[in-house]
Amino acid sequence: MMPPHGRSHVPPKAIFHLIQVGYPADLILPLCVDSINGLRNRSGSINERRPADEGFRRYVTLLREVQQLGILGMRVEHADKRDVTVLFFLQRNVGPEGEAKLDEIRDLLQLDDERTEFRITYATGPGGGDSIVMLTRSIFTIMFELATQIDVPAEHAEEGQVIPVGDVEDREDHAIRIQTAPKKPDDAFVSVEYEDHWFWISKRDLFSKRTFTFLNLLLSFTETGEPPVPTLVTVPAG
Repeated sequence: MMPPHGRSHVPPKAIFHLIQVGYPADLILPLCVDSINGLRNRSGSINERRPADEGFRRYVTLLREVQQLGILGMRVEHADKRDVTVLFFLQRNVGPEGEAKLDEIRDLLQLDDERTEFRITYATGPGGGDSIVMLTRSIFTIMFELATQIDVPAEHAEEGQVIPVGDVEDREDHAIRIQTAPKKPDDAFVSVEYEDHWFWISKRDLFSKRTFTFLNLLLSFTETGEPPVPTLVTVPAG
């Protein structure tokens, strides 16, 4: 379900498989998706530095909420000798709160109001109707985007060694915070020395630790071609 090398995009079905087995949507989508039905994610690209669209941010929040409500499903169908990924909304026990969130998702993605199943494809464009169009990222692109979020030393930026982190307003789109200082930190979860500076993630920064751990999972299964699945513990009954 995952391409075996870092420059191929992460397939949409792999993204929704990860969400289906319990990985948080608000972790996976900001990392792995560039756009969905025309709603664009943050980009740190030299050619187009931009914050995420408000609609993209809201979609990520809503998808996480319906995931927690247990009303989001996904399956893979085989048609015309190819796999087709279908996202569907469960209709039982949705409740007024869940229905309102699903309606807002349909509105954001310009999906048909009466539909509960939507085909997902890898492409660019507005999508809509019964179609969810996703432009996903490669492992290489994910790592590049995270690299643009590092707090780089001011002297390195002044010397032109690196591109400085975006404006403060852009930081709400950041998936990780990597700090820097000349001295080795005392509270590092993980750290590395480079060019006479230390770069680290604080052990108190749960959000960044989560991102770093998930990135390592992504890197590990690019070698195997299979997404990670949660560990299952079987408790005998009787």
